[in-house]
Amino acid sequence: MAKIFEITSDIKKIAQDAIDDLIDQMGKNVRLIYTPKFEACSCNSATNPGSKPSTYVRHGGPVPVSNMGICPLCNGTNKRQTEQSTIIKLLCTWEVKDFTEPFKGIAVQQPNSYLQSKFYLSDLPKILQAIEMVMQIDLEGYIQHRFRLKGKPIDSSNIVQNRYGLCLWEQIG
Repeated sequence: MAKIFEITSDIKKIAQDAIDDLIDQMGKNVRLIYTPKFEACSCNSATNPGSKPSTYVRHGGPVPVSNMGICPLCNGTNKRQTEQSTIIKLLCTWEVKDFTEPFKGIAVQQPNSYLQSKFYLSDLPKILQAIEMVMQIDLEGYIQHRFRLKGKPIDSSNIVQNRYGLCLWEQIG
């Protein structure tokens, strides 16, 4: 029996539903970017009999080439990188006033460019494997905010354990 009040399973369920709604309805779609993979290029580059890449071009290939005769997709290597990514929803806090740090010896404030996010622990493996994150992919055509994970994510929830994580991201571009 608790000394002042007891947190019942009903209260925990209300808290879980509230946090779920915050993530699902107010969260931002972000793109987690992973280490690129190499795949065979379906370009015009021909291959030497010894299977070494070549810089000469087969005529009639699917990719137009410059006067140099080198495939613009793979530079004649027959391999090209493809970006690996996935989209998840994060509840983000990016308030400049929360992450300000004074210049040394000057009273002026500048943003630290950190972002804090709350997420479902089921997304933790995706977050840990990512090399960077693009914030607000809906605005990617106009502006890109790229972040890198800063430190290790934690399970921050006190009332609903083992369901949500919290992590800090540092802006890289």
